[in-house]
Amino acid sequence: MEPFTDEDIIQAIRAGGRAAEEALGRLYSDGGFRRKAEFAVRRFDGSLADVEDVFQEGLWRLFQQIKNGGFEERSSVKTFFGSLCKNICLNEYTTRKRRSEI
Repeated sequence: MEPFTDEDIIQAIRAGGRAAEEALGRLYSDGGFRRKAEFAVRRFDGSLADVEDVFQEGLWRLFQQIKNGGFEERSSVKTFFGSLCKNICLNEYTTRKRRSEI
């Protein structure tokens, strides 16, 4: 299987349809993207189950950001994905912390 470049990923997602589905499948099976999610979760002492949740939520947000023009291509797709995962974890951590203070 030939590797997707960032440009390939962006074009496929923006094209929609079968191309977008294939791009999402390729991202899902790319271990580097899963490692970005795992790294983000571990920074906030999350569990292995949290990794999968963050990974899937991160892919969904990445897909939406690219599709809707929110990804400005100032970084690689993988780096942007890592930032999305970090923000997902930070938001969850903040929410949990607030709940424990009540």
